[in-house]
Amino acid sequence: MAEEELNLNVLLNRHKSLILNIFMVLAALYFASKVYTFQSKKIVKLSRDRNNSLKKNEALEDIRKLENRLNLYRSFMTKDVSLVVNTLSDLAKQSSIRIVAISPEAEQDTSAYIKYPFSLSLEADNYNNLGSFMSKFESHHDIFTVDSIVIKPGIVEAGSKKTKLLVNIKMNTVLFK
Repeated sequence: MAEEELNLNVLLNRHKSLILNIFMVLAALYFASKVYTFQSKKIVKLSRDRNNSLKKNEALEDIRKLENRLNLYRSFMTKDVSLVVNTLSDLAKQSSIRIVAISPEAEQDTSAYIKYPFSLSLEADNYNNLGSFMSKFESHHDIFTVDSIVIKPGIVEAGSKKTKLLVNIKMNTVLFK
């Protein structure tokens, strides 16, 4: 047994530098694998972050395009209140309707638009003319809403059996900011 220990000591002394080199190589390989694992995780995280950033950029680009479209629509939809009166007058003339009175009411301001209410008193010869006016009114490119409409038989013309229709409309239009 002493001889075996002696052989082992001799072998260790002879190959001491080789054993040390093998140990150093194994330690370097272990350290390199740890660094590689850490860097791989970091690369995966960076790749995920890059993909998330690309998705966010795409979403921001979509939002920018939508804002541009919204601004374009706003430019089409902005109008002056005096133009509303002119528009209503033109629609009434086209439909053979006589405007008796237009009375604007207090505007209602919101964060996105201003609502302008009107009371409109009309005189129509018949329901066809009134229907023509309402059809033109609702298909107009400006936004009009009707809150209420009251139709009453009106004045009998002298020497005629025709009665005119008296129409009162509570309506709104909006002006986008």
